[in-house]
Amino acid sequence: MAPSATSDGTNGAQADLDFSTFQNVINGKLTSTKNTRHGINPATAEPLPEVPVATPADVDAAVDAAKEAFKSWSKTEWSERQKACQAFGDALAKYKEQFAKLLTKEQGKPVSLEPFCQLPAEYTVTVGEYAFAGRSLLSECPPQIQLH
Repeated sequence: MAPSATSDGTNGAQADLDFSTFQNVINGKLTSTKNTRHGINPATAEPLPEVPVATPADVDAAVDAAKEAFKSWSKTEWSERQKACQAFGDALAKYKEQFAKLLTKEQGKPVSLEPFCQLPAEYTVTVGEYAFAGRSLLSECPPQIQLH
């Protein structure tokens, strides 16, 4: 499930994300489903946005697409994989505040605790570096996050 794009991102531009509507991503395409559901903000009891409910056929299509994508990904140079993961981290960092607000609503945490829902940008942006250096993100967690 992903926030929906609000434009088509033509001319190589990245589409903006709308954090009030959601779609599944299958084979790189945003898809809708017949059935949706919504969660409830536990702090306010207000409904959250509708999200798609994937069918077994949707899951099969996503797995098939992943298997097909792996064929070329597995042959991709290590340095190119690093660049792709770094770009993904950069894209996440662009929407860090929106993701934090969404998580705050989903978890019912007070807005005053919202900063604790966010990882500092250096942890978000270097996801690719950690993955390819064989390091564990958990061993490098920020001090405000307590792991038990």
